[in-house]
Amino acid sequence: MQLIRTIAAIVFLSLPGLAFGQDFRLRKQIDSSVLAINKESKHILSFSKTEKDAQRGLYDVKYQLKREGGNIQKIVRQYRNSDSSVAQVFYTVNDSLIFATESIVYYYGKDSIEWSATYYFSDGKLEDFETLGHGKSEISTWNPEDEVFRNYQCAKSAVRGYLRTQRADNHIDR
Repeated sequence: MQLIRTIAAIVFLSLPGLAFGQDFRLRKQIDSSVLAINKESKHILSFSKTEKDAQRGLYDVKYQLKREGGNIQKIVRQYRNSDSSVAQVFYTVNDSLIFATESIVYYYGKDSIEWSATYYFSDGKLEDFETLGHGKSEISTWNPEDEVFRNYQCAKSAVRGYLRTQRADNHIDR
């Protein structure tokens, strides 16, 4: 009976370490992929696009993208309006989102408040995230997975539209 209690205690105390160990391994694997993408600075394209939003109206968005072998590996999306400045970065492997960051600075007259988040994805699902500061993560209805995927799809659509335009322009120039 004492042996069973000892084994049960060991298993019970080991479970949190095993669970956190899996998250740590996933994060480490994704972090190394992100470092590899950032290490190579070739094939970076930049463009701006005017977008429309029901809340903000028209606003200019700046994009940067990194491609390797025809695949988009990184998209940076930045925009600003009178009350905030937003920067979103999306990292992909084989057209699948693996990591994203988001930073928002909210302006209140001469004061500002910063909020930021990092998101880890695997197999099309949000596996882990961290936020820092005061912002949308304090709202009970906030769904980070849906929001990040929606923002990523918007950025990916803008980038693909830009690339189609570039290919069409290149064919006209020939």
